[in-house]
Amino acid sequence: MADRWPLRMLVAFLVMFVVNGVMAALVIGPLLEHRYGEVVATRARPAPLVAGYLLIAAAVTVVHHLAAVGADRRRALLLGVCMGLAIFAGTHAVQAGYTTINPGGWILSGVADAVGPTAAMVALSVLAGRTGAPARA
Repeated sequence: MADRWPLRMLVAFLVMFVVNGVMAALVIGPLLEHRYGEVVATRARPAPLVAGYLLIAAAVTVVHHLAAVGADRRRALLLGVCMGLAIFAGTHAVQAGYTTINPGGWILSGVADAVGPTAAMVALSVLAGRTGAPARA
């Protein structure tokens, strides 16, 4: 089991990075760019971005394991939504509370960002199903 941790974390990282990248480019960017152009960097800084996604991927991987999700995709979806909203929407709400950022769109952005950890949690369940982990009863 321990030998699969790097693979699981890599899967979680890649799924989140791709899903949130697509969400940012196709959904959030066009909807909110006019409102937040001055506070959101036009060019991403790779080091903190990758470090943040690695931390979240590690958390998703650990929660998937500790909650004994296995191949249960419904349970993975529920946990993924909870984690994603707590991580992204929660953080965006806190940031909106102590900055001059307009909270409505910023929290909406956090809700959209929650799709990444949700997709990662489900992907880990798909991977678990392919490697023989049972679905939870």
